[in-house]
Amino acid sequence: MFLLGAGAVLIVALLLLSVGIGDDYRLQHEDNNALWTLFAHSHLRLGLGATRGQDAFVLRSTGAVTFYAHHPPGPGLATAAALSLAGSDEPRVVRSTAIFFQLVSIGLFLRLVRRVSGDRVSLAAGLLVAVLPMGAFYGRMVNHETLALPAWILLVDQTLRYLDTARGRNLAGLVVSIVWGALVGWVSFFGAFAVFLWLVLRGRSVAPDRWRAAALWIGASASLAFVLVLCHLLWASGGGWGELQRIFLERIGVGKDYGAVAWLGKMLSFARRLFTATGTVALGWVIWRLGRSMARGRRERSAQPADVVLISALTGLSYMLVFNWGAWQHHYWQFPLLPGVALALALLLRRLLAWAGEDPSGRIRRRAVVVLVLLEICLTSGISLYARHTKASRYCLETVSRLRAEYF
Repeated sequence: MFLLGAGAVLIVALLLLSVGIGDDYRLQHEDNNALWTLFAHSHLRLGLGATRGQDAFVLRSTGAVTFYAHHPPGPGLATAAALSLAGSDEPRVVRSTAIFFQLVSIGLFLRLVRRVSGDRVSLAAGLLVAVLPMGAFYGRMVNHETLALPAWILLVDQTLRYLDTARGRNLAGLVVSIVWGALVGWVSFFGAFAVFLWLVLRGRSVAPDRWRAAALWIGASASLAFVLVLCHLLWASGGGWGELQRIFLERIGVGKDYGAVAWLGKMLSFARRLFTATGTVALGWVIWRLGRSMARGRRERSAQPADVVLISALTGLSYMLVFNWGAWQHHYWQFPLLPGVALALALLLRRLLAWAGEDPSGRIRRRAVVVLVLLEICLTSGISLYARHTKASRYCLETVSRLRAEYF
């Protein structure tokens, strides 16, 4: 039955992700798809020997090559592979690249949550990943966050499996997930940091004999991968530290004029629209309960569902706080929170359903509360998805037109 349910979840996800799959880029942030298509063209036109595997612009007017050293090269290379296999650069091919990774994420997430919380919560959480606007809309865009998510889920899964079994193959899987993520985007290093921090905070109680080994492997692998990616960027682009420093200072908000209160308000507004108000509250509720349990000194013999929520929250929040200017500009900067919010929502709904059946005298009122919560999730998700699929972005249209006119 679980496999049938998982298949149904993946079908729902595929249907939502495929809405407008063949349309040209016109929606909010879809200019990113056009950008990665340009980088893919550069790899295919010039060859990896010329691009050194790094994203590059090729001017139509002169053929001059300019390297884009802001990020690791994974999305550009993945898009190039998809275009080469399909023999086309149509929007449906580019979107299919992101959709493939999103479906892999959902499959891995179902497996992970089933391990820590059982079949029903797993299917509910997987369905929420599929239908929440963050997943259903931004899961079809080629971004670092989308392509890095399956690597993060695999990292969490392999870490928890190693803590339970002490098998060397899980350490190998852990390293593979870190390398995969490192090739895709900086967000993956925040994921490794979050798992490392969780091991320090919770691992010693969950697996007192094994957490140090897991933390050592994660710390060493992520550090080495970071150095190698950084060296590749410098070598491939021929740039110096000055350019990387400029990019970093811009992303962390140096010289920007927004305040902390305004930033927090905007992040909450993004979260309400993309995760729903209930999802945002659920994330805080699960973390608060876990924190209260930790403060009381309660020890668990294995990782709990709340631990997965916590790791997701640590990943997303650290990413947003450090690169706060990026989070201010782009809704999808909150994408790493998607697994945590989905699982937190599933746990909250399970608790509400149990609560609704507890007291016969107040059963009607309690069920009404559950219905209102479900309505908020469905209405917010539906309205948000409708708005995003129907409202064209002027910035996107202008940027796509400029990129296509200036570069191959």
